[in-house]
Amino acid sequence: MIFQLGQFILDVDVEQTRLCYEKQKLIIDDCGCDGCKNYYLAYEFFPDTVKALFRKLGINGKKPYDAYVNCHECEEKKCFYGGMYFLCGTVKHVMPTFHDSIFFEIEKGYSVSFDTGDRIKDSSYFTYPTVVMEIAFHIPWVL
Repeated sequence: MIFQLGQFILDVDVEQTRLCYEKQKLIIDDCGCDGCKNYYLAYEFFPDTVKALFRKLGINGKKPYDAYVNCHECEEKKCFYGGMYFLCGTVKHVMPTFHDSIFFEIEKGYSVSFDTGDRIKDSSYFTYPTVVMEIAFHIPWVL
């Protein structure tokens, strides 16, 4: 299925992506750090637009390949997270943009970027070709 998200045009095998996420572990199954626990629990508070995009792409939002806290925003009780999810498919085209950002903003505080997955070496769940969806999320600290 073809998706255009900002400057990105993706061809995603949504059903294959969904099947891969069924096999993948939850983030808290592989890591017990507070950052991963918080990401898992905070997913319930993600905006509906973010969750809807994940569903459309076949992603289980509680199963990122990686998620990490870049910095704490103490006064707002939020954290700025980076991380990645995988998709079965290809990046068809990245259209030129006039902004400096390489991220597509789903909603304020929730942005994603896409790249080819040729750097993926250790995922036994995802088939090639693969797309890497990188995240830049400001999410609440709920622990």
